[in-house]
Amino acid sequence: MVRGEKAARAGILRYSVLLAAMTVLPFLFGALGWLYLGVAVALGLAFVRRAAGLVRNGSPALAWQLFKFSNSYLALLYAAMVIDRLLALGGAHLL
Repeated sequence: MVRGEKAARAGILRYSVLLAAMTVLPFLFGALGWLYLGVAVALGLAFVRRAAGLVRNGSPALAWQLFKFSNSYLALLYAAMVIDRLLALGGAHLL
């Protein structure tokens, strides 16, 4: 069923909040450390803020910006995971 652009933007915001919350789980379960948590929270807040802006102003330009940011978001989150683990394993000299 097609619900329209407004419903799609609201869904983007809901899933952005859920995504941001889920990225904290590796820290909560002890798999990743404080560095990762800081990066995940900062990136998650930025992502949710951009998604909320899309809900308020549903311009195609903002949608495109959010899409491009999502690619950077994932890359930076994965980089934070790797760096966090390297530091935890004593690999600071590799950075």
